[in-house]
Amino acid sequence: EPDVAKEPITAITMKRAGHFHVFGIGPFTHSRKDLTYTRCLDETDLIEKFLNCWCEMYPDIITGWNVKYFDITYLVNRIVKICGEASAKRLSPWNNLRLETSEYMEVERTTYKILGIAVWDYLQLFRKYSKGGWAHESYKLDAIAFDVLKKRKVSYAEYENLRRLYKENHQLF
Repeated sequence: EPDVAKEPITAITMKRAGHFHVFGIGPFTHSRKDLTYTRCLDETDLIEKFLNCWCEMYPDIITGWNVKYFDITYLVNRIVKICGEASAKRLSPWNNLRLETSEYMEVERTTYKILGIAVWDYLQLFRKYSKGGWAHESYKLDAIAFDVLKKRKVSYAEYENLRRLYKENHQLF
């Protein structure tokens, strides 16, 4: 639950100017020229290194699937829990976050407005602008990717959950 943010952040990936920046706890090898991996000692170190990179060049826009009501909410709540509110406010170029509550998909949800940065949530945009109000059985990213592109997300079903994947196959994680 993003409002509780109970589990530690073990990896963060962001793409900036065509280059991927990955922060993680654990080993990761790659040969990509468009990716920099920063191995962190623990969650606190990960958050600090991520925030330092983030603040070097604030993004204009945050995008992602369900990023507004999951990723941002989880990230802010976890940063507050681990590093304090002042650290979470560093996400904003104006050092200002605003808690917002709204009804979305018939459920009251909370998120944070990161002042100075726009959020384009692909889930919301897809639901609003898909041709003819195209209805889907599920709006999970894997289901939409299959319906639209006939492609699936990387499967980790044999690990049951992300925690086991992280512990047993960090490279795939």
